[in-house]
Amino acid sequence: MPWISRLNPFIRGTLVFIFAYAAVGKILSPGLFVNDLLKSWYIDMSWVGILLWIIPGLELVAVTLLLIKRTVRLGLAVSLFLMVLFTIHLLLLWQLNPQSACSCGGLISALSPTAHLWMNAGLAGLCILPLISWPHTKC
Repeated sequence: MPWISRLNPFIRGTLVFIFAYAAVGKILSPGLFVNDLLKSWYIDMSWVGILLWIIPGLELVAVTLLLIKRTVRLGLAVSLFLMVLFTIHLLLLWQLNPQSACSCGGLISALSPTAHLWMNAGLAGLCILPLISWPHTKC
């Protein structure tokens, strides 16, 4: 699939932008992020302080891995893992209250639940494309 190799800079750039945007939003507005975490019925309150730093930290790790040429594949795998976790989080959150806001911040928080799930699916797909074609393409 040689066409995927032409898309790889776009894929990497999109993922870097999304994860950097989300991480910086959480770091700059920790109160909002904590408030969103506390609304998650399945997250124990004792974990909120840890998740406050682990989640944006993992997002920044994904960004860093995607920016370093020799770690792009690992960055794509970490990105896919995060997208799957975030999607599961949204499904659990919206199971109890479909009107609950996510903790993504900014414009992403304004998406409807359906649009947010489609965006997550699209981003997960962007992670998968280069991974399944890895032996034949360069990132």
